[in-house]
Formats: sequence, C-alpha cells, structure tokens
Amino acid sequence: MPLAPASLVIGEFLERYGHLPPGAKFPVSRAPLNEDEERSLRVLAGINHLGLGPLYEVLLDHSGPAVREALLALLSALQRGEGVALFCHLGKNRTGLMSALVLGILGAPDAAILDDYAASAGQVDPAAQALALENMRLPPDAVTTAFDGAHPEDMAWVLGFLRAAYQGIDGYLDAVGFGEELRRQLRAELLA
Repeated sequence: MPLAPASLVIGEFLERYGHLPPGAKFPVSRAPLNEDEERSLRVLAGINHLGLGPLYEVLLDHSGPAVREALLALLSALQRGEGVALFCHLGKNRTGLMSALVLGILGAPDAAILDDYAASAGQVDPAAQALALENMRLPPDAVTTAFDGAHPEDMAWVLGFLRAAYQGIDGYLDAVGFGEELRRQLRAELLA
C-alpha cells in the first residue's frame, strides 16, 4: 500500500530540508542530467547529511489516509483470524514506520521501538536497494550511506517529531483517524 506520492514527499523534503550545508556535494561523481534527477540527488544529499528521520517525518505528515487504511486492513485481517505480513520495498522504511506505530499502540517504550527498527539493519537485499535507487531515478554511483542500514537515530527523530507535532503516537493516530477505540481493538487482537 503506497504512502504519499513520491513527488509530494520529495517536494516537501526539499522545502523543509533541501538547504544543504556549506560544502555539501551532490552524492554522485558527475552533474545531474535533468531537473528530476537533480531533485532526487538533492533529497539524497539531504538524507545522507541528516539521516532518514526527516524523510520519515515528511512521509508521516503526508500519508495519514494511507496509514489509517493500512492499520484498518491489519485490524480487519486479525479480526478474521488471518495472518498478516507487513513489508515495503526494502523492508525497513515504510515497514519500520508502520511497525513503530503498531508498537506504540501496544504501549512499547521508545527503546523497544528503536531496537526493533535497528534489527532491520543488514536485512536489506542489495538487489532491492539497487532497484530502489533506479526507481528514485538515481544513478548507480549515488552514495547512499543513510540507506545502508537501519539507524536508531532515524527512528528517534520520528518519535521526537511525533511528540513535538502530535503529542506522540496516539496524537498522530487520532489526527489520521485511527482513534482510541480502533487502537483498543487492535491491541486486543494483537495481545489475544
């Protein structure tokens, strides 16, 4: 299930975090070929400088309906007694965000959420990572240090952002329409 459209996320990321520090360089050995590639490279440079946390922030801000839909699908499947697999292209970005939200619903402390996210490190398939670069219209020589693992500081950024902007995970979920009663039902299903 897709979250916010890539063009919206890229535009918003550049608006918030696209002003690179002095001396920052595009993460490739040559100049961008076109405007789309330049935008993607600016995002990648920003991510390599700041980590994935800011990108996750933008994704959450613009993906409320998709987050709600995914959580409703999870709840519905569990209520029917079906198994559920939660995954995304690389298995750590959107999956990590959704897993963090579910763990928050279950009342997990921040440390457990960070540990769960960090467990994704080393699990990313290099072929999937190469395909992700291709889908982002990035050249194969793009340096992707932020994408190389699952860095706990990225998820810590998310948790801090959710507290600052929404008063925490529950506040975010209220804002996207997955209120306390739905969270109670999901907790009951997951802890049954």
